[in-house]
Amino acid sequence: SDALKQDIENYQCKNCNLFYILNENHFYIQYIRQFIKISRISAAAFSTGILFWYHDYYKNINPIKYKQKYWNINNFGGYPLSELYVSPYYKSLKQEAVNSKFIQMQQFNQIIIRKANYYVKENKCKNMKSIYGDDRDKDPFHYNIDGNSPISVHHLHSVILYCDFTAFCTDFSSTFR
Repeated sequence: SDALKQDIENYQCKNCNLFYILNENHFYIQYIRQFIKISRISAAAFSTGILFWYHDYYKNINPIKYKQKYWNINNFGGYPLSELYVSPYYKSLKQEAVNSKFIQMQQFNQIIIRKANYYVKENKCKNMKSIYGDDRDKDPFHYNIDGNSPISVHHLHSVILYCDFTAFCTDFSSTFR
């Protein structure tokens, strides 16, 4: 917690709660200080980075009119939402993947499409439905996905690309940092 971090930073005053609780044991104080230092490094290393928006709703959004829901409060790194909108460069995910240096057309056709076509017919995928509808209150992220619609084969393409192609996933994720 922030209080613990402050105690650790100020333990030399010998008045902090932590120093008192640990019976003035300097070994434990140093151990906790090291743990907090490692935790800070670890938290930074696993940062998800900047959040980008890929749906047309965000293209020309007025940040003054945009109201965040209480369960999704973000400061967006200080950027207005419209600056975080990314327009498509390619017409399809397939074109984008094949034009990367990580996926070949043959791989996309024989692995990704085949695997997605297989999984979309399975009961597990058939039972996956969107939980939001397409009106403003039921589609909080404005993805234009109808409520109670099944997962599409195109969505599965994205999941397979992200999960099965490590180099592609790593390169894609690096663009957020």
